[in-house]
Amino acid sequence: MSSRGAALTNLFELANPKRFLDVSAILLPWIGAIAAVAIAAGLVLALFVVPPDYQQGDTVRIMFVHVPAAWLGLFACQHHTPAYFAQPRYLQHANGATAIQDVWIVGETAPDLAGFMQAVTGAKAISEDPSVTVLQTRIGAIVLARPVAFASAFGLAAPHQDDGPHLAALTVACQTMGQLADLPKVGDRHVLAPEKNFGTAIGFVTTKR
Repeated sequence: MSSRGAALTNLFELANPKRFLDVSAILLPWIGAIAAVAIAAGLVLALFVVPPDYQQGDTVRIMFVHVPAAWLGLFACQHHTPAYFAQPRYLQHANGATAIQDVWIVGETAPDLAGFMQAVTGAKAISEDPSVTVLQTRIGAIVLARPVAFASAFGLAAPHQDDGPHLAALTVACQTMGQLADLPKVGDRHVLAPEKNFGTAIGFVTTKR
């Protein structure tokens, strides 16, 4: 048998789950150590060695975080298996949060995105008001709203309105309010202002039982 054939035979032997786990258990500490060194080296190079961009300056260093994060997010989404993430132990929060009730995309032209969002999500777009269009998905609603509708729902001006349609707020359903009850209440929401949450408002509501 050629050396290539022998190598392939050895590789196929790892298809046995027990044999694979036995081998990976031996290699994992070494691979973990190599990964840790590589990550440390990458951070040093990204933060201290790579020169500033001629246009963006040091801001360009953001890409060393958001690009890997985007790839990890894409990898996670490609599982196409919600149960992989929606496990009971991941849904138990100290503040009693149970779900994202809705997400608000706000801008003067936000309702115009209804056709696109309907094609992407498969949810039917419902518009009972020219300033608001709601798409009810299986796990929550997507609200496409103009700033005036946002102000009515959250009791404050929409953040960074000059940016066009953008994520302006989300509503979290909780079992109990607890300390959240101290937040200003607008309608059925206790609202955390955008300036206290990196530019995005959060509304908290009691879970409907």
